[in-house]
Amino acid sequence: MTRPLVALILLTLAAPARAAEEIPVSPCAQPQVLLLVAERIQRAGRLTQIEPGSIGERPGGTPGTVRCALRIHTIIYDTAGAGYRPLDEVTTFQFTLELRKNAIFLSAAR
Repeated sequence: MTRPLVALILLTLAAPARAAEEIPVSPCAQPQVLLLVAERIQRAGRLTQIEPGSIGERPGGTPGTVRCALRIHTIIYDTAGAGYRPLDEVTTFQFTLELRKNAIFLSAAR
């Protein structure tokens, strides 16, 4: 009676650690997708930063597509036009991902 109980306890202790390793990453939050988005939103004379934790997603209109949105902080250093102080502008960047077998296609729709 004690052997099956010990085996059951060992299995329950091992199962959560194994499940935690296999949590899938959202397609919108994958590092290579965020790098592509960061390259598209870079502007001359501005420091642009993607706010962590602000990534949202929902299914697209067709199978295999995902609509994504993220919040961007842009600091404008045009001191003559901004009254000699940097301006912090917060915008939302929206884009669509098309998920295929070996690739992800990004189409920006601001």
